[in-house]
Amino acid sequence: MSNKNHHSTMNNLQNQKPINSQNQNIPFQTLNPQNNPIQQLQKQNQTMTMNPQDLKKKQNIIIPNIVETNGNKPLPRYGHSLVSISSVKLILFGGAVGDIKNYKCSNEVFIYNLMTKIWIKVNYSNMEILPKERAAHAATSTNNNQMFIHGGSIGGSGLAEDELWLFDMNITNNNNNNQNNENNDHNNNNFNEEQIGKWKLIKVTGPSPGKRYGHTLNNIQQYLILIGGNSISGLSNDIWIIDITQKELNWQKIEQENNEKIPCPRLYHTSIICNKGTAKGMLIIFGGRDSKENALNDIWGLRRHRNGKWDWIKAPINNNHIMKSCIITHVFFMILL
Repeated sequence: MSNKNHHSTMNNLQNQKPINSQNQNIPFQTLNPQNNPIQQLQKQNQTMTMNPQDLKKKQNIIIPNIVETNGNKPLPRYGHSLVSISSVKLILFGGAVGDIKNYKCSNEVFIYNLMTKIWIKVNYSNMEILPKERAAHAATSTNNNQMFIHGGSIGGSGLAEDELWLFDMNITNNNNNNQNNENNDHNNNNFNEEQIGKWKLIKVTGPSPGKRYGHTLNNIQQYLILIGGNSISGLSNDIWIIDITQKELNWQKIEQENNEKIPCPRLYHTSIICNKGTAKGMLIIFGGRDSKENALNDIWGLRRHRNGKWDWIKAPINNNHIMKSCIITHVFFMILL
C-alpha cells in the first residue's frame, strides 16, 4: 500500500476506513464517497417513492415526519448517540459538530422532552470529571435513569480511551443530592433540569474490549452488551458483556465457536432490544459496513439461554422487503436526530 493511501486526515467520521494490523497508528482514512454506506442508503431510498394508494396497502410502514422542537437545540452534528432515558425523555451525547471539512468533537449532553418538545442542555459548570469529546461512540440507557457510553473517536487519528462512563440523572450536579422520585421533582416549580445529571468513570478490572469506534452498546436486564466496531486490530464481531449489578465490575468476552453461524465483522451497525413477539428479550442488530466497505442489510438476533450460553440466530427474511423497510426506518431516525 502506498504512502498516499496511508493519508490519515479524517474528513468524515462516516467515511472512516476499517483499521488493519498494518496501519495501527493510522486508524482513519478517507473513503471514496461512492462507498459511503449512508449515501448508498439515501440513494436507494430516493428510488422508493410511493403513491398514497400504495401506502394504504402497507400495514406496518413507518412514515417519516420532521418534529418541530424548541429550547436550547443541539447544533447540527453526526456520529452522536441518542438514547431513551424514560417514556418521555431522550438523551443526546457527543458527536462531531460542523461539516465534514470543519468539525469539532463534542461531549455535550442534551435532554429532549417528547411531551413538551423542548431541548435542554445540561450544565457542566459544577461537574468535576467529564468524558473526553468524541463521536462514533456506543451508548445505552438503563431503567434507572442512567446512560452508559464507551469508546469512540476523538478526532484526527485518535481514539477515545477504553473506558466505561456513566451519566446518572438521579443526581444533581450542583449539590450531589440523590433525586429519589423523578416525578415529584418534575412537579416542583423549582426543578431545574439543566442541573440534573452527573458523570462518573466506572472502574472496571481485567481484560476489556479495547479502544474502538462504530460499535454498539445495549442493556438487557443486568447486562451491558458491546458488539463489533473497529479497533487497532481491525473490524470485529466480538461480544463483550458486563454485569452492572456486581460490586466489582469486569468485562467478559463471549466465546463464539468457529462452527457457529455468526455475523461477519462490522462497524456502524445498529442494535435494539426486541420487546414483542417470539423474539422478546433478544438483542437485534442490523446492517453496518464490512471489511470490504460494503453496506450490509442482514439482521441477527443475540439470545441468552437458561444455561448462560449466548448465541446468534439469523433472521429468515425476504431481502428486498427488509432492505426497503429498514431504509425507511433509518431515514426516520436520521430526521429525528
